[in-house]
Amino acid sequence: SYTITMKAWHPFWVDKVPYVLASVELPEQPDLKMLTNIVDCEHDAVEVGMALEVTFR
Repeated sequence: SYTITMKAWHPFWVDKVPYVLASVELPEQPDLKMLTNIVDCEHDAVEVGMALEVTFR
């Protein structure tokens, strides 16, 4: 699942909204969920079940 966050609830996030926050499952570790943001993807292109690539920044 995912949500597009539009409002900065803390000053740190003011220049980072909007962003996509998602719960993702990695194929290497079934049943392990990671809460993360989706980067380098248009917000309207995000879909439940889409393939993703892990990037640590």
